[in-house]
Amino acid sequence: MTVYLDLAFLLGTVLHGAVFRLTLLLLDLRRPRWRLWIAVLCSGGSSAILLIPQISVLIPIMIGCFSLLLLFWGKSFSGTCRNILTALGVTILYLGVFLVVCGGISDLSFVFFEGGGYFLLSFVSSLFSAFLSFGLGLIFVKIRKKQKGKLCCDCTMSLEGISVPLRAYVDTGNFLTDPVSGLPVVILEFSVLRRVFGADFPLPMTYDFAERFSSRARVIPYRSVSGDGRMLSGFVPDSFAVNGVPQRVVVAVSERNLESRGRFSCIIGSNLSGGE
Repeated sequence: MTVYLDLAFLLGTVLHGAVFRLTLLLLDLRRPRWRLWIAVLCSGGSSAILLIPQISVLIPIMIGCFSLLLLFWGKSFSGTCRNILTALGVTILYLGVFLVVCGGISDLSFVFFEGGGYFLLSFVSSLFSAFLSFGLGLIFVKIRKKQKGKLCCDCTMSLEGISVPLRAYVDTGNFLTDPVSGLPVVILEFSVLRRVFGADFPLPMTYDFAERFSSRARVIPYRSVSGDGRMLSGFVPDSFAVNGVPQRVVVAVSERNLESRGRFSCIIGSNLSGGE
């Protein structure tokens, strides 16, 4: 049997690219394009390396793990594991559809050799099946997201002359308002401020935090799920926009991560997602 490593690389790149893209869309994860391209190319390379008997199977496995972590690293260990498990689930479903489509349009057989078992596939029909399966996957993801409704939106906060892009979760149960101005409250992870403005950004509920924002500083009372009353430090930003629509809000800061998967970094109320 003749194995063409360049064709294996091309097909592996297409298959992994489809799986990664579908998983990101399903999870609503935003990742830079360079990360996606690096993960796809590395995974395509691992598909070709896997066919070389002289190279240990551990190498493509390590490359695959690197690609998964590059794309699906969350804010915590549990969040990362959940992302990766979702990616593995999408992989199984996608490959299942791919093999069904491939078997439906061409001869499909499975053979055993000394190095292991292999599917015998036509390259052209495999490439066509990969793109067709990806299209079917897109339809499934769109239907799934339509059933759930729009959960996240894009926001922009301007603070101290710096524009900070944010991904926000639209929480229908967020009715927090500023007791002073009556403005709706946006809850933001403190780690975002540290990442943008530096490690010396003052901690919430401290004198330094209140001094930094002066008259724009706020203290927001809220009740947790357990019913305990708590306080959040807040501030009035220079400006805040939801999907490009300006909004008047107060931003409250949470020292804890709002979620573990890395999908969003702030929470807004549903009254803000539609604009003023």
